Amino acid sequence: MGNVTFAKFMILLCLVGSGVLAYLDWNQYQSITALRSDLRPGSGKIEKTVIETQKLGRRYAELQKALSGDALAGKDNPLSYIYEIADKPMVDLGTVDIQTSSRAGVGGANTVDKIYTITPANRNRSFDKSSIANFLFTLEEKSPRIRVTKITMDQLNQDQRPQIKPAQYPVNSYTFTAQVTSRERKGE
Repeated sequence: MGNVTFAKFMILLCLVGSGVLAYLDWNQYQSITALRSDLRPGSGKIEKTVIETQKLGRRYAELQKALSGDALAGKDNPLSYIYEIADKPMVDLGTVDIQTSSRAGVGGANTVDKIYTITPANRNRSFDKSSIANFLFTLEEKSPRIRVTKITMDQLNQDQRPQIKPAQYPVNSYTFTAQVTSRERKGE
């Protein structure tokens, strides 16, 4: 070690440094080669992804066009609208069961009233008043076609007391049945 001069030390240091740089350069070269193969016309992954995305976009446009002529699109479908509102964060009712019936509409011979009876899927799950109120309010607020026509709230009570005044109901101990009506033209 005594005969190591500054020049020999610098040569050794440059040799080690060039080895590290060669390793880093080789990794960079491999990643550039991989990216170029992905970009290669005709067989690259990116071109395949673009083509697949274009196909999906055209398919989506076709489905949207078909749906726009459908009477059950968007908010025109009360069932999907009710399910959507029941899952909203401020409502948080979760899954609901909906029974459908209809009757002749009051609005004339060409109308029919569709009545949707909504109950929680789990009749033993309790809800607080604000969740039920938010659900019913949001149903009417967001759609001009749907009106809440009847609501029944039952107390979920552990000791099954027959009569409790409404002011004594514990928080978060209600289940409900609601009827909403949607007036529609015949044939929708």
